[in-house]
Amino acid sequence: MAIATAFYPSISYGSGPTLINFGASEPREVASMIEINEATIRKQNVAEDGTTETLFVRFETQVRVSFQFLTKATIDAIRTWWRTHAALGLASGLKLDRLDTSAGQLEYDTYNTFFSTAELVDVQWQPRRTTPRGIHYALSLTFRQGTPPSFTPRVGSLWVTGYAPTVLQGSVRTPATGALVLTGIAPTRTP
Repeated sequence: MAIATAFYPSISYGSGPTLINFGASEPREVASMIEINEATIRKQNVAEDGTTETLFVRFETQVRVSFQFLTKATIDAIRTWWRTHAALGLASGLKLDRLDTSAGQLEYDTYNTFFSTAELVDVQWQPRRTTPRGIHYALSLTFRQGTPPSFTPRVGSLWVTGYAPTVLQGSVRTPATGALVLTGIAPTRTP
């Protein structure tokens, strides 16, 4: 029997697709913790004259799903997925609550169907044994929303800041050709 308002995730991958349904055979296989991290993907450079350049690419959403009581069958299925699919950088589908019992909660309402091309961020296989009685394992998996195969690269922004009136604004574009093009406003005078 499923626990109300608990998150029972599922991972789908490959052609077919293959499904890993958490909690299908053991109700305690709920996600014990779901952490959402929204960060900016950007780079900054400070020139000798103190000018700061910031290249803003996008916002990236990551989710960490942690489990405390995974059965050996489930951990074996996750290991197969990790070795044949996720560790190779291939995208999977991640649904935070396949049973749809967590409606009304922030994570469910915002992200339940968001990770359609989830890429695993973790590069190591690290399950942990949790209890001396029975065979149960703990595992945390971190995903990012990957790029769909038909994705057209976004337009980023390059901000060059300094002391007025030398503030510049430009943009970096990645056309389909793969070339980087910098457009912007030339300064009226050099500092």
